[in-house]
Amino acid sequence: AVVSTQSTGDVFILAIYFIATFIGLPGNLLAVIYFIRPSVKRDLSSSLYIAVSLTDVLLSFVQVPVIASLLADRRPALFSVPFICVSWRLVFKSLQRFSVFLVLLLSISRTLSLVRPLGKVKKTTTLRAMYGYICYIVL
Repeated sequence: AVVSTQSTGDVFILAIYFIATFIGLPGNLLAVIYFIRPSVKRDLSSSLYIAVSLTDVLLSFVQVPVIASLLADRRPALFSVPFICVSWRLVFKSLQRFSVFLVLLLSISRTLSLVRPLGKVKKTTTLRAMYGYICYIVL
């Protein structure tokens, strides 16, 4: 008989990762497919929804090595290589922060359109904020 050394905490974390990945991945892919259809109006909000969904798809993929490690009783697998371990953490944290920032931009743009219904939120200003935040994360 095979005896697992996984603690209850590891099983719980693994379950959360499974749920986040296997619900988040198809859900966000469906959102991307919906928003890139020709019948959907290409405005700032739909562009931000696409960006948020693509970022979350990448986040779902980035979780796969952690799931593999937890399934293997925390054997490091890919994480045994220091470069990959450091790179993974950088990519994961950056994607998390960028996803939250995109939701912030979406919330601000929606709020501005409610406060000033006849005004228009400039796409260039939003893109500058996105590029500025990407530079901030990378540097």
